[in-house]
Amino acid sequence: MSKTLLFEIGTEEMPASAAATGVDQLAFQADALLREYRLKTDSQDAIVLARATPRRLVLIVRGLALNQESAEESVKGPPKRAAYTEDGAPTPAAVGFAKSLGAELDDLEIKEVDGGEYVFAVKKYPGLATEKVLPDLLTTLIKSLEFTKAMRWGSGQTKFIRPVRWLVALFGDKVVPVEFAGLVSGRQTFGHRFLAKGPFELATADDYEETLEKAKVKFSNAPSAELNLKGQIDAVAEAAGGRAAIDGRILHEVTYLVEDPHAVVGSFDKDFLKIPRQVLVTAMESHQRYFPIENSKGQLLPLFAVVHNGDPKHNDQIRRGHERVLRARLADAAFFFHEDTKTTLESKVDRLKDVVWQAKLGTVYEKTERSRRLADRIAGLIGLDDKSKKKIDRAILLAKADLTTSMVIEFTDLQGVVGKEYALVDGEEAEVAEAIKEHYQPRFADDEPPKTIVGQVAALVDKTDSVVGCFLAGLIPTGSTDPYSLRRQAAGIIGILSQSQWPIGIMGIVELAIDNYKEANVSTEDAAEIAAQLQEFIVARLKRSLNNTGAEPDTVDAVLAAHFDNVSEIKKRVGLIDGFRGKKELDDIKVAFTRCQNLVKDKSAGDVEESLFEKAEEKSLFDTALAAQVEMSKIVQSGNLEPAMNLLASMREQIDKFFDAVMVMAEDKNIRDNRLKLLNQVLLVSGQVADFSKML
Repeated sequence: MSKTLLFEIGTEEMPASAAATGVDQLAFQADALLREYRLKTDSQDAIVLARATPRRLVLIVRGLALNQESAEESVKGPPKRAAYTEDGAPTPAAVGFAKSLGAELDDLEIKEVDGGEYVFAVKKYPGLATEKVLPDLLTTLIKSLEFTKAMRWGSGQTKFIRPVRWLVALFGDKVVPVEFAGLVSGRQTFGHRFLAKGPFELATADDYEETLEKAKVKFSNAPSAELNLKGQIDAVAEAAGGRAAIDGRILHEVTYLVEDPHAVVGSFDKDFLKIPRQVLVTAMESHQRYFPIENSKGQLLPLFAVVHNGDPKHNDQIRRGHERVLRARLADAAFFFHEDTKTTLESKVDRLKDVVWQAKLGTVYEKTERSRRLADRIAGLIGLDDKSKKKIDRAILLAKADLTTSMVIEFTDLQGVVGKEYALVDGEEAEVAEAIKEHYQPRFADDEPPKTIVGQVAALVDKTDSVVGCFLAGLIPTGSTDPYSLRRQAAGIIGILSQSQWPIGIMGIVELAIDNYKEANVSTEDAAEIAAQLQEFIVARLKRSLNNTGAEPDTVDAVLAAHFDNVSEIKKRVGLIDGFRGKKELDDIKVAFTRCQNLVKDKSAGDVEESLFEKAEEKSLFDTALAAQVEMSKIVQSGNLEPAMNLLASMREQIDKFFDAVMVMAEDKNIRDNRLKLLNQVLLVSGQVADFSKML
């Protein structure tokens, strides 16, 4: 038999991001705790659900067993010599050990561990009634939830994302006693704040979802929640003669802001359409969580859709309220646009001398000048012509100028976007204007990297300057603390280098940036140590990026262990090796070259002396390695690495013959060292692809 468990944490309205984070934690922690407490559901059809609305986090476990599972644990006791006398009689140590576990002396066993004999006993854990276990489990669960900006309220010391107002904990029809933040759990829940306040009495946990439906509450993270909300928005936009331009991130956020969503369409003065589209969209989306409406050609209409949490009977009144709010926002935007464009973007660059980027690293103007120098060097390394160099320099010069504009000061999300629009107003080249916007990309996890080469270089130098500068200043991310978003910026560097396939490596760029800071008289005393930290930091981001693409972790480890520095080359080798998964060639390569690596390890390399060869197999392997080295160099230079794996696999026969005939660790030091140098020579061939010893 089984019952349903319900645990509801009722709060004041939570931010959308906090509700989403909270429900993810709730699901993860609940799953872990159910296993830890040995509580199982009674069938595959049973369900563990974590749900959320702006005012609640909810755990529902259907089909939860009435009792814990029993368990046993083998416990190590005293050594045999201390537990028994020479004639086998138990000592007080054995008696005490057995008693502490509730075991009989006859149940004790002797087992050998690490060369010694010890007494072991089985400790049994009976399965308790689930209702006796749940109070502790649920208390642990709620205390395990963590939020970046948790708060205290009243005179208590408990922290949570928002004040907790009620707790519901039911196992079937019985209340599970849970205490938290001065509250005691019960069976009363609450509905929509305005449409069905409550309280609502729950007879059993199974009544919960039906009760919430009657109380005008819909779960924000129900499987169809976003789809249903999108359908509402699309429907009202179509009825108004347009189509909704829906940003998935805004839709997701709005879903977590309402318990009973209703979409309506509002309008604004068409004169506001003279403002650049992105300014209008940002004013609607980022600040008000509205959805722009456009025509079939993708042109904005003076309409917007808004999702509200009120009574649909008052749609007209609600619409007018939102129209008044948006009108004020757009009026501000129109005024800022008019005032900002009275002067050129270039004329605003000098103002950056008064904008501090980071106290130890100077102003934004100084950052701009460093970026210009770094871009010139990188452009030369990747072979760009003078025309492209001039465009890059111009874009970087203007890239941060919009930070001093009234528009960006009011609408911070528009940095770069406004710069592009103002550059176009000033008559700057289209590529330059686009690069001003692109140099911030990627802005977030799923954002695209820059598409233009001007934007790619501008973004690369800006992010590299930021990451390197912060490390030089000692502002290295720790744990969840990353105030300068260096992890995201490092991921952006990797994305740009991966996309561009330029002949330049990560550390080559880092070293240029460190030299750039040195020229700018920023302290680089610990440059070598910082460069090593930066390499570890960026490679960690690269490893995560590769793993997220579906690459096998050991393949990624093998390629990175070969110390390649070019991102596109690293990706190429990871893809090549994973393409040979399950094939004999890869097995041959792993076995053969791992045998070599296990012996060589960190021993010194050097020139092989043929005069010290004692076996024909030494000479044969040496000739094979030299020929393979030449052939591998040709393969790598061609850019088509496919033949590389077949070449490496073909070397196994000679490697196996060598190990069958030759004792590498010979007594004669000169011969031994020469054979190790020979194996190093062999590894130089495979090292152009990966360190295959990391795959076993």
